[in-house]
Amino acid sequence: MALDPHTSSLKGVEAGAGEGACGRARDNNCTRTLETKEEEDDDDDDDEDRVMMRNCHVEAKSASIDYLVEVGERAHSLGAGHQGDVIFADTCPFVPSSRRYDFIEIRDGDSESADLLGKHCGNIAPPTIISSGSVLYIKFTSDYARQGAGFSLRYEIFKTGSEDCSKNFTSPNGTIESPGFPEKYPHNLDCTFTILAKPKMEIILQFLTFDLEHDPLQVGEGDCKYDWLDIWDGIPHVGPLIGKYCGTKTPSELRSSTGILSLTFHTDMAVAKDGFSARYYLVHQEPPENFQCNVPLGMESGRIANEQISASSTYSDERWTPQQSRLHGDDNGWTPNLDSSKEYLQVDLRFLTMLTAIATQGAISRETQNGYYVKSYKLEVSTNGEDWMVYRHGKNHKLQISLGKGKAELALDALGKGLSPHAPDKLGAVAVS
Repeated sequence: MALDPHTSSLKGVEAGAGEGACGRARDNNCTRTLETKEEEDDDDDDDEDRVMMRNCHVEAKSASIDYLVEVGERAHSLGAGHQGDVIFADTCPFVPSSRRYDFIEIRDGDSESADLLGKHCGNIAPPTIISSGSVLYIKFTSDYARQGAGFSLRYEIFKTGSEDCSKNFTSPNGTIESPGFPEKYPHNLDCTFTILAKPKMEIILQFLTFDLEHDPLQVGEGDCKYDWLDIWDGIPHVGPLIGKYCGTKTPSELRSSTGILSLTFHTDMAVAKDGFSARYYLVHQEPPENFQCNVPLGMESGRIANEQISASSTYSDERWTPQQSRLHGDDNGWTPNLDSSKEYLQVDLRFLTMLTAIATQGAISRETQNGYYVKSYKLEVSTNGEDWMVYRHGKNHKLQISLGKGKAELALDALGKGLSPHAPDKLGAVAVS
């Protein structure tokens, strides 16, 4: 039985220069072990196991702090951090050991000798990190010099499925098969297969055979009632669901650029079929030969469809909708219902996208002949459409303003960092006529 993800948070803050209460070296007072436990749920309507967690908040000056995240008796995996949850992170460049700096390192195990999953500093969050087992080791080191706002990360715990049928794949290529393949698969399975790729690698998954029990009354693809295979672009129930598959139709080739591709396989207690076999391989991400930078993404041309554009609110009637936020529109523009900095325009880019600039456009009032345009705004990015992070280039946004022919255009430079599939970027009050 698969668990829905449960979350908790972990925070650390730099409080100033000098030696902290925990000293320069690790101290028992600075070491945190976060444990989880499973308990029965009294609610008869929900037979899912529940995971209970404890939060930990640590303040430090100059210190080295260890966090050990452990989960219960049965097999779980942990995903630590999402872009937007870890507010400090970026991959640290190599620095000679004689120079001190602030960083956090995450290891796949219970000690400093475990495999290093990442070493991070700066102010851009890394992608999701997933452990291969039930323990994750996190070490935060700060020096006596410059201060930062610190970090905040969220960890999520989920079952990997039946212990005898779940597996993580880290090799450059491999084969994933249903248990018992090519014989019929067993009943009552909940298996999770996770493919983990290194940075700048793309995961390609190709199915060789596919035969799962289907519902004779199935209305359309994805309407699976008995046995099915879910494929996720990321951690199960956290990343976007690529598709739910059953029957005998072989899924098409799938690609993931997020570094994690997960398959969850469920079977019931009745009919069993031959199952599935798929092969995967990792390739370096290479831009296409005709790739061009600084090409519009489609807000003016219409390549970004109307259903990809939404907003916090709309003024009055259908003449001021989010879809009218496109540049050089025929009539009006998007206008929120309230004049508030909390109003936003949201665009679902659907694919991993590198943003290099944002442009907004104003208009001249027909009644007053006054020009109206946005003077400032903020950009927030998300990898899941729920957790948002304000993007800043250095300490301040860089704005370029050009005026001409009755309109104003603002471009926000260097907005790089990718967005995952179905992960919109969220803009504050733009394209207001």
